[in-house]
Amino acid sequence: MTIRQLYDPAGLQRELRANGVPAAVTFHGNDPRLSCRPYPAGRALLRRIFPADARNPYAAVEIHPSALPPGAAVYLNDTSNSDGYLGLTIGLAYTSKQCTGS
Repeated sequence: MTIRQLYDPAGLQRELRANGVPAAVTFHGNDPRLSCRPYPAGRALLRRIFPADARNPYAAVEIHPSALPPGAAVYLNDTSNSDGYLGLTIGLAYTSKQCTGS
């Protein structure tokens, strides 16, 4: 899956979940890690799930769902602010009712 725009967190979360990716997505400082338990992951696993592809400059985030370990979910949090800071926290969390709805 390739994410090209980050403007509708609820819609993106629905789309990810509809495509079989357990996900928690929030923007503007509402960090999903507050309701999610972090899933321990090293750089190698994160690179398999969220590969950086310099050949695809239009992708904000690329996700390879098949690389997700059992019980793991994707979390995305836009940490951009009005002072011109652009940021996106990406990581893994354990799937749970309060985090991913399942």
